Amino acid sequence: MIDTQSQTVIKTIPIESASFGIVSHPDGSRVYVTNSQHDSVSVIDTRSQTVIKIITGASFPYYIAIHPNGSLVCVTRLSQEKLSVIDTLSQTVIKSIITDGDIKGIAFHPDGSHFYAAGASPSSVSVIDSRSLTFIKTIAVGENPRRIAIHPDGSYIFVIHHIYHENGFVSVINARSQTVIKTITLEREPRGIAIHPDGARLYVTNFLSNSISVIDIRSLTVIKTITAGERPSGIAIHPNGNHAYVCNYIDNTVSIIDVT
Repeated sequence: MIDTQSQTVIKTIPIESASFGIVSHPDGSRVYVTNSQHDSVSVIDTRSQTVIKIITGASFPYYIAIHPNGSLVCVTRLSQEKLSVIDTLSQTVIKSIITDGDIKGIAFHPDGSHFYAAGASPSSVSVIDSRSLTFIKTIAVGENPRRIAIHPDGSYIFVIHHIYHENGFVSVINARSQTVIKTITLEREPRGIAIHPDGARLYVTNFLSNSISVIDIRSLTVIKTITAGERPSGIAIHPNGNHAYVCNYIDNTVSIIDVT
């Protein structure tokens, strides 16, 4: 855990295994972490900074997303062609959803009515109703879609495409028409994605280029490239919009970037 005022690590919390997904409850009280090798999700209490629950019932949990009201957590399952849905009140898996292919990325629409799941085979983004937990539509996109981010006003869905050892790209989906309206070329192997809280800029980490692409959302163009540490992967932006935090896989460091 990093204290964002002192910008120092204040605690290390053990979990069950290597993790690829982490998400915070909207009220800040809990954090959910996938334990990919232990077929479970750890629930961490942010006040006591301890694991308070291990949720089982989702094999090979990978990426994770939470409903805007905090009621549901959805977990992708590596090479399983399934999603697991967790009820955060009971802290149990309440449903497994069969998917058309292996899901690599997942995100809820800001109004909570549905969520989007990106799958690599076939290359598409599925739209799933949050109440009925059933499929609504499939949106065709380019090769190997991975992580997803949704504009704060719900107008755009951004999907990064991870092309091994090559330049990747972002598909921009109009949420109303549910069609791809533009693709934006990035640097090599994009991995992480985050939108500034003010909705003006999109940030994407480029794993093999050791960089971060900054995209202006109004013009949908790359306006800046920021040097990162070695092999930048995950990225998150503080809710106040002042700093971005980037995990550097090889360095075992976190880069803190001024994004005001």
